Amino acid sequence: MKAINIWMLSTVLFSGLMSCEMKEEIFGKEIPKETGYLTLDVSAGSSASLATKGATDQKEDFPLVIKAMDFDLTKNYESFAKFKEENANGVIELPKGNYEIEAHSPGEFAEKMYDPYYGGVEKAEIMPSVEKTATVKCKIQNVKIAMDFTSEFINYYSKWSITVDDKCGHSDIYTQEIQTQLRFIGKWLLRQIRFMCREQL
Repeated sequence: MKAINIWMLSTVLFSGLMSCEMKEEIFGKEIPKETGYLTLDVSAGSSASLATKGATDQKEDFPLVIKAMDFDLTKNYESFAKFKEENANGVIELPKGNYEIEAHSPGEFAEKMYDPYYGGVEKAEIMPSVEKTATVKCKIQNVKIAMDFTSEFINYYSKWSITVDDKCGHSDIYTQEIQTQLRFIGKWLLRQIRFMCREQL
């Protein structure tokens, strides 16, 4: 009889544990009731030089996402300015737990762009009744390519093209029609530059 009671107790405990695990899988972990505070800032990073600064490095315009890593909670803001507008002095109250904060230049990142693109991710742990300070440091995510040509080169060739190729399916072509166009490309593995020129007749 004693053995049966122990077996039944073990079965009940196991069933209870399984129920808790299944509940977490189906509904996710419960959001903690204890809260702390996050003071948040965004920077464009030290890699932003005068040559690449422009409309895409204005941190007030950066979309912002705050996502909990331990339970289902995500806060999206269309801009850092909107975040500060909704949370006085850039301070937000959050349930305790681990968070990932992401910010980036407006728009979607692409392999070829005509503007620099900045992005960054910062992690923060929120503790009950504690104010945490975090800065999302956004660094430039693409590489500037600018071609300079001497007058001798321009006068000598009637037609020409320059292809920047990383042998991984990425390529960008410059011709006499678009020789002065400034471009930004993703972090390609630049391995090869090919020149094709035709002499003036």
